[in-house]
Amino acid sequence: MAAHLARLLGVVVASIWVLSWAEIPELIGLVLALFFLPCFNALFDWVSYGTTIFLLQKGQAKRGGWPFLCGVADVVAAGVIFAALAASLVVILAQINLWRGDILVDVRAILDQPGAHLWVIAMIASTLVPTLVHLGLALFSLITWVPVPFWQRGVDRLLDQEDTMGGWWAAARLSGALVGVYGGFLFLGGAVLWALWQFGAVIVSGYVAWLHVLLDWIGSPVVPVVI
Repeated sequence: MAAHLARLLGVVVASIWVLSWAEIPELIGLVLALFFLPCFNALFDWVSYGTTIFLLQKGQAKRGGWPFLCGVADVVAAGVIFAALAASLVVILAQINLWRGDILVDVRAILDQPGAHLWVIAMIASTLVPTLVHLGLALFSLITWVPVPFWQRGVDRLLDQEDTMGGWWAAARLSGALVGVYGGFLFLGGAVLWALWQFGAVIVSGYVAWLHVLLDWIGSPVVPVVI
């Protein structure tokens, strides 16, 4: 694993060197599209997958409410990794522009009009895939919050052919437990989605503004004007 990571990092460093100094447009486009962007994104994908696997194993080992808590922790970690990926791309591409003395990738245009550059957003968003899978598995673990003896007693009453009323009562209790656990999650999830719907635009605009601050801090290349 370490050897693969080292080779991946080597490709990224070599790509940055080529993008900074090469003058052949075809070579620049090839390196940017097939080497730098995929491999740079793969570094953060590796971190994202590693974090998800670590938290998934930790939650599975401790059981109880830990699988769900580890899923929530994975969401927080994914947000940090996503922000680090976007910030790193802005910094490196802006620095490449400075080294070249012209605009190789118009980072400011991507930030100003993200809808016109959906392929960049889709590539960055791939780091969230393992987290979404982990969160889905964590949701299934909610059922483990109900003690096993509760389920066992309910199943035994359901299988008791002589106690019809007890079977109905057991079915009602089991159904109520399912509705209570997942209904509570749906309520919480609905509240989170409502908050994102109400404040999502503010969050995104603040995030983009922060990337603009990074871009302004690095600066832009000074391209001579021909009169």
